[in-house]
Amino acid sequence: MRFDSEENTGYTIPWPVFPTIGWGIGILMQYFSAYKYNQYNAIEKEFEKLKSK
Repeated sequence: MRFDSEENTGYTIPWPVFPTIGWGIGILMQYFSAYKYNQYNAIEKEFEKLKSK
């Protein structure tokens, strides 16, 4: 399937869509690594849990 041909599908997908999707995935990955999954906090929480036992 060709994305730049209108012959088969009747519509085209503009090429900027693909880099934009990739960029959005990269931004989401950076967001989660910075704010949602902080490895240092996970280590500290596990340490405190083990220390309290």
